[in-house]
Amino acid sequence: MAIRTGLNTRIAFGEESAYGTEVARTVTQRLISTTLQRKVTLEPLPDLVSISGTGRVRGVKFQSMERVSGEQRAVACYEGNALGILLKHALGSVATTGVGPYVHTHTVGDALPTGLSSELQRGMDGSAASTAEEFLGGRVSKLSLECDPGKAMEVIYTLLCKTGNARASQSLPALSATQYPVLHHHAGTVSWNGNTYTLAKFGLSIDNKLPEIHELGSQTITEPPIVDFADIYLEAEIISRNDTAYTDQLLGTQADLTITFTDTVNTKTMAITLHNAVMEESNEAIS
Repeated sequence: MAIRTGLNTRIAFGEESAYGTEVARTVTQRLISTTLQRKVTLEPLPDLVSISGTGRVRGVKFQSMERVSGEQRAVACYEGNALGILLKHALGSVATTGVGPYVHTHTVGDALPTGLSSELQRGMDGSAASTAEEFLGGRVSKLSLECDPGKAMEVIYTLLCKTGNARASQSLPALSATQYPVLHHHAGTVSWNGNTYTLAKFGLSIDNKLPEIHELGSQTITEPPIVDFADIYLEAEIISRNDTAYTDQLLGTQADLTITFTDTVNTKTMAITLHNAVMEESNEAIS
């Protein structure tokens, strides 16, 4: 039997119109890593009789719950690696203008989209086919963008799903013919409260705080509701040149924060704006 190597692992997405109802996948993402899988909880019946009736080994167990979640890591691209659909499902809303080039504006919505049908291809086994697993009712619980010097930006996100289908051998879903990665040297300066800062490290995180709710009558979760405020943070590391940011943090300054990544060769841009941003913490420790 061929060894599964994980080579060519990828995940494909389709947007559901009804939560947990499977739809065809329309975009595919190249993955760096994934932990997405189905897990079941087995619980013993709480009586005092052993499996043999006279021994001390607990008896019958039953499947009590199914949990489906996992974290994915991929290269963040201006185009060609499914970043747009993930941002839509992490933030809630997107508006598209233009006729090519297009402008996609993702904003925080009052509600999240219905859900994602996902197909995780777990790598090749020596043939053109791959072991695929389909997951239904996917919600983006958390998403972050990270970029370090000398690296491509990465998107890391957690999917919380309702359930999945049995694994089966399927042909690999097609990838985008082109992809345009967001690279570290594409970064512009951060602008906040009328001042600009050059980044040494960048991280943006979104936490929707989606709960896993189980109700009687089902082993799978109920469609996750929004039960709390979302947390959206930008963590930046800058080389200290003055006291401007430190002073603004002490004053509790509130202002829009922007940073733009630009690929001048391929004419691609990603602009990030945090409205009414405040600096909650700064660290200028010396060692």
